[in-house]
Amino acid sequence: MLGIGWIEILVVLLLGFLILGPDKMIESARMLGRGFRQVREATDELTTSLNVDLTDEEKVEKSDDELKPDGSHPKG
Repeated sequence: MLGIGWIEILVVLLLGFLILGPDKMIESARMLGRGFRQVREATDELTTSLNVDLTDEEKVEKSDDELKPDGSHPKG
């Protein structure tokens, strides 16, 4: 997991608890979780959009290939 071991995670959590306190640490964790969720949703949306565009492009190329039996595209 990104080269981070359990000991490092525990140290970071302990430091966060000592610096922020229990209430602020929970609030910060929620904000961090929301941020990660938004980033994941944005990347999923982008991936879906790119896949749809590529699928549409493949359909267009396939229909062009069906127009000419040798698969060559007309010059123009």
